[in-house]
Formats: sequence, structure tokens, C-alpha cells
Amino acid sequence: MIVVLPVSPPWSECVSPRFSIAAPDASNALETLYEAAVADVASIAEASSGQLLINYRDEETLPETDRSDDPADACRALVDDVVSDDVRFERQVGSTPAARLGNTVTHLLEQEAAASVCVLDPLAPLVRRADVDGVPMKVRRDSVILGPDGTGDVYLAAFTDPIDFTDACEPPVLSTLADRARHADRSIGFTPTVPRVTTDAGIAATTAAIDARRAANEPVPEATAAALEDLEFANRDRDEPDA
Repeated sequence: MIVVLPVSPPWSECVSPRFSIAAPDASNALETLYEAAVADVASIAEASSGQLLINYRDEETLPETDRSDDPADACRALVDDVVSDDVRFERQVGSTPAARLGNTVTHLLEQEAAASVCVLDPLAPLVRRADVDGVPMKVRRDSVILGPDGTGDVYLAAFTDPIDFTDACEPPVLSTLADRARHADRSIGFTPTVPRVTTDAGIAATTAAIDARRAANEPVPEATAAALEDLEFANRDRDEPDA
């Protein structure tokens, strides 16, 4: 199984569209949270039984920017500390998220004969290694595996065969992908729900789960936990409710 982690440079013009949250006052809060979540998810993907592929956006797929930085270098810097030196890096191809998803999955399945391709959202830092390692077993029964995020979107999508990816990222993405799989006569399975830190509700759920895991002495996404606390995301919804 190839585990694909799509990443963008941690620049505001690239990162901000991924979030629908009331950001703290810190000017770079979203970029910092993005960097932390990417590091945590990349670490899980690297430790999994799959072969990690960092799928980065370059000049051809990024929004217009005046930056002179190399986007490939910026994406590599996101994961340098948590992945091996020989991890596979390849640029994304396509003008829309659905096109980039489809191009990557179809190429790996058809041109490289991958047994399965698992695409992970880098903004789901609560994902566990077991969630990823369980996919190869699940695709023995079902050819499309979807990981709900609790909002109608997905944090994980795995395939053993291509589907029609045209507009496949139209919300609600979970049901859109399931519908495309059904029309392609693919059987569908699911992984446990994992929130993403893209909404206020997702951040609240992630913060609560981090606290619960700590209480149970279980591993937590350390970079994300630190970012949520440092940026005071974690404290926004903790006021006592009115009596």
C-alpha cells in the first residue's frame, strides 16, 4: 500500500482556504497549526506499514503569490524532522483538488501497479497508526475505504481501483466519494471517524481527545497539542456554560 500525504507550503494564501475557524489573534496561527498537524500525520504515516509518498503542490497548482521561496523546499521542511531522508516526494498534478486526487490515485494504481493507495488528510492529527495499518485488511473486502471526519468530509480515502474523480471533492465529500464508488460498482468500507482541525468543532473534538488520551496515558499528537495550547485554540471553548 502506498500512503499519500498531500501537502502545501505553510503559507497563508495556501493554508487559509483549508480552515473555517475563528483564528486566534496570532497573525500566523493557521500556518502554525497546519505545520504542526502535518508533522504529526507524517510521523504516523512514516511509522505505518505503507510506503509514504509526500505529494506536494508546486508553482503550477498553487495560488498566485509574490513569494520567491521554492514551494518544494517549503513542503520538505514541513516533514524533514519526522520522515526518513529517502522518503518519496512527488509534485501534485491537476487544476482542482479532485483532479489532483484522481491523477495521483489513478497513476499509482494503473502505472505503478500499486495494490492499494491510501490518501491521508494532513489536518487529521488524531489519526492512529492502527487506522492506517488496518486499511490493507479492509481493502481485501472492499475496494474503496473512506474515513469520515464527522462533518461529512473525509480524512482518509483508500482505493484498489480507480473511480470517476471528476468533481469528487464536492461537499459533502464523504457521500460524493461513496456515490462515485457505487456508480463504479466498487464495494465500500469505512475506518473509524477522526476529526480534522479545519473547523471550530473539529478543534474542540481534537482538544478533548488529546486530553482524554493523556488521562489514559496514550500517545497524543504532540506537535498539534503544543500548537493548540500555545495559540490558545484549546482554551476558547472551555468557559463554564451559563446556569
